[in-house]
Amino acid sequence: MAVAVETTAPCAQCSLDLPTVLTQLDSSYFVPFDNDNVIGYDVDGCAVRNLTCTSNRPNKIRPMIEFNNGTLGTLPGNLTTVTIQLVCNESGSWKMTLFGFTNQIDILSCFGDFSSIFP
Repeated sequence: MAVAVETTAPCAQCSLDLPTVLTQLDSSYFVPFDNDNVIGYDVDGCAVRNLTCTSNRPNKIRPMIEFNNGTLGTLPGNLTTVTIQLVCNESGSWKMTLFGFTNQIDILSCFGDFSSIFP
């Protein structure tokens, strides 16, 4: 599935099947992202997408998003959620800028199931 075209920029279309999102088959802590929506286009006409990860034990354990199997680190959230924004690039991949660094995101994980720790 590709993003609907509202612009002719090469970065207007990225597959919503990418990046690969790891699931509970990969780890019991992984959950699907609650929100995964293309919210529009940036000033260059590139598709912009938000993803939100939510903890199933709010106010006890913070959810966390892991990037590219940890090679690009993790981003912890507040006590309930963590949201990231991806931007489509010219090659049809999703990228993210965090702390001044922009990287291509190929794999995402939402650590949000903590029922084994807090039943």
